[in-house]
Parts: sequence; structure tokens; C-alpha cells
Amino acid sequence: MVHGLHLGSSPHPGAENRTRVYALIAEFDPQQAAIYRRTVEAHGLEAVLVRDGDSAREALWTRGAPALLISDLSLPQADGFSLIADLRRICPPDRTAVLVFSAFAALRAAASNLRGSLGISDVGEKNAPVETIQKSVARALAGLNRKPGDEKTPTRNQEALFRKMVVRVSKAFRVPLVVLSVEMREQRRTIAHMDIHEMRGSAQSWPVIQQVINTRQPLIMPDLTKHSVFGLETDLPTLRIRGFVTVPLVTSGERLVGVLSLFEFKALSLTPAQLDLLLSAAQKIADELERELETELAEEPLIEQMSANVKWAQLARLALTDRLTGLSNRHAGERALERDAARARRAGSPFSLALLDLDNFKQVNDRHGHAVGDEILRQVSQVLASMFRASDLAVRWGGDEFLVLLPDVSAKGATIFAERARIQIETLRFPSGPITISGGVVEMDRNESPRDALARADAQLYEAKRAGRNRVKGTP
Repeated sequence: MVHGLHLGSSPHPGAENRTRVYALIAEFDPQQAAIYRRTVEAHGLEAVLVRDGDSAREALWTRGAPALLISDLSLPQADGFSLIADLRRICPPDRTAVLVFSAFAALRAAASNLRGSLGISDVGEKNAPVETIQKSVARALAGLNRKPGDEKTPTRNQEALFRKMVVRVSKAFRVPLVVLSVEMREQRRTIAHMDIHEMRGSAQSWPVIQQVINTRQPLIMPDLTKHSVFGLETDLPTLRIRGFVTVPLVTSGERLVGVLSLFEFKALSLTPAQLDLLLSAAQKIADELERELETELAEEPLIEQMSANVKWAQLARLALTDRLTGLSNRHAGERALERDAARARRAGSPFSLALLDLDNFKQVNDRHGHAVGDEILRQVSQVLASMFRASDLAVRWGGDEFLVLLPDVSAKGATIFAERARIQIETLRFPSGPITISGGVVEMDRNESPRDALARADAQLYEAKRAGRNRVKGTP
């Protein structure tokens, strides 16, 4: 059975009559919702409260896009990510601000990864102090440039064109899910086609779209079970994506108009000849879009400005990244350690540290040179990065020392993580010979400072070295 899935709501027939600016609050907990309501009303906004995702979507249908959406990421009926994606189909970030809150570190980390693609103004912890919420709302509303009721929606002809394109690509390449993203003047318009027997929920919007727009290069991940990139997890709330390819939609005149993504629920098998065929089809689709939507497509200066913003973001990330390994550097690690420790204390959740150090690494550098040593550090870093959850962070803490932050993980779970890393690193082969790693693992006590927890992890690491290396020691 073939399903066509449109990511977004159609406008209500009476949309042109909606003029009152409002804030949509999607929160299951009535007490938390009351805090949000009082905050937005202090800014002169009407508060519309709903307790589930479907009711929130109905509000978008009947009232149009709000000035502000405040949403928990975990909602009955439809999750917060799907709700935000629906909102972005009808209104760009400069017209509707979005604040998201969650009690779960993993969901907050996923939302942070998607801030750019979903236009999220801020990501906060649920049950944050009222003052923090008030400041977030004020910042979000200050950045708006919006007139009520001026959201744009696709015409029937445009809908038919988009749908024809995604169905055509799905059949030609025999993949179950195709996502078409078109860069319009004021918003990114996305439509999907899904060909499966059972469809649950809505597709998500992922940062891979922005990556392909920035580089104009195809991005291919044959099997995501190996690792996760760009915030795209294999175990999504509604879909289990295993392989994908995303290509830019560039016209024969070199104009970028969007991207096209093909998703597979099994490992994606795509030959170079098939990739060539897909790129050729993408150019034809781009040319067709340009002919049909010439007055509505984003102009090149918009893309250039987007790229400039991305460059500044990339520079900011580089300042917090270790150039050799690609992991976070010590400065970024220290900031993350303080932040995650404070969150764990507030939430009463476990937070563990794994301090890892390569064995006899100085001898490798002395005997074989720093080029060999650098390659070892890069490959060890890739092993650690491949084991990440969205909420974890690996840091190059020193020359050959790594610190891994593990929010919501007990000492037992952290020991399992470190032991798996030790085993994988032990299997690596280098011209200089095998390399091993030792580790010290601790779970932070509720009233313990990050510095004291690090000292305990370092003591456990010393015990692992003293006991013969190539092992992990943890607190009981």
C-alpha cells in the first residue's frame, strides 16, 4: 500500500481573518503550563494551552502560526519535534519563536542538534527557575519580525508538483521514503513520500539538509548502525532509518534550490552509476522547480547569507574543537562538565565520568615519531565518537588522555562503556604495533564538585595503570 505523507498542516479556510497574536503552549503538566501562561501573558500575548501534540496541531489549523510556541519535547499523541516541524511548514523562524523544554538530557541534546534546521530559539530543562523561563521568552520574542496572519502556504499546483516529484523518485530508486526540501523566499518547504505498509507519526527534519545546502555535495551514509552523525539517530521516535543519501538540487544554471533525500530502513546499496543517475535526476528536478516556482524560490543572496551565518557558527565550533582528533577540546570539556554536573544535581539523575589514557604512548612517539602518534590519536578518537549517544561528550583532555561525559549513566553503565572502548581500541592495528588504553570511571556524588569527581577518576586510572594497564577501574 502506498502512502503520501505531507509534512505540515493545510491552512484553515478562514485563515485570513486571524489577527490576534497568541502563544501556543503544548505542555502535559498543568502546573508547568501555568508558569508558561503567566510568563507569556506578561508580554501581552494570549495564551492557548493544550496537553497533547494533536491538539497543538489543531490549534495551528484553526488559528494559524502563533507568535511563540512553547513545547515539551515529550507529548501524548505527537512529539514536540513533529509539532515544530509542522509549524515550520507555515511560518519561518523570524515570524514564530520556538522554546522547547524537557526533563530528559538526551531529548534536549537532540533538540540542540536540530536548532538550526527547526528554527528553535532556545532549549531548556523542564522545571527550570521561573526567572530563567522569563528570560528565554523575552529573548525569543525580541528577535521576531512578524505580522499576524501573513503565513504562506503552498498552492494546489505546487502541492501536486512536489508530490509528483517525490513519488517519481521513490519508484525510480525503489526506496521507501523520499524527502524533498525546497528553499523558498521566507521558509523551507518540505514534503515527503513514504511507501510502507504501516506509517506511524511524521517524518523529522534533520541537520543533514543544511549540511548539503552548505557544501553542495551529496552526503551518503550506507549504514547508520555503525555510528550517528548530524544528530540523526537510527532509533527515531517513529522511524528506524538505517541508510540515506541526500543530494543538492542545483539547476543547470548553478542555482541551488533545495535538497533531495532518499531513506532506507535497511542498509542502503547505491552504486556509483546509481549515484550519477540520482544527481542527474536532481538537476532535472531543480530545473523543473525553477521553471514552475521562479518568483517564490529563495534568491542566491539568501543562501549566501545562510552560508555566512554557518561560517560564523563553524568558527565558534572550531574554537571548542581539538584540531587533531575532531573531539571537543579541554576548554569545551570544562564548560560541559560544569553544565552537565549542575543539571544532574537539579534533576537528581546519575552522571558519570570515564577518564581514559593510552598505555606507553610516549614510547610510541619516541620510537616511531609524532606522525604515527597523531594517527593513533585520530583512530582512537574515531572509536570513542562511534560509541556516542546524543547526550554524551568525548573530550581530548590532554596529550593522550580522553575524558568522556556520560549524563544519565550510572557507574555500572559507564564501566561497560569504557570496557567496550578498551576492547575496540585493543583490536586496532598500527605499523608501530597494537595500542591499549586504561580507564578510571566514577559516578559523581550529589554534593560532589566536578573537580573532586575528576580527582577520583584520576585515582581510578592510576590504579588501572598500577595493576598492569589495558584495564578499567571503577568505584564500587
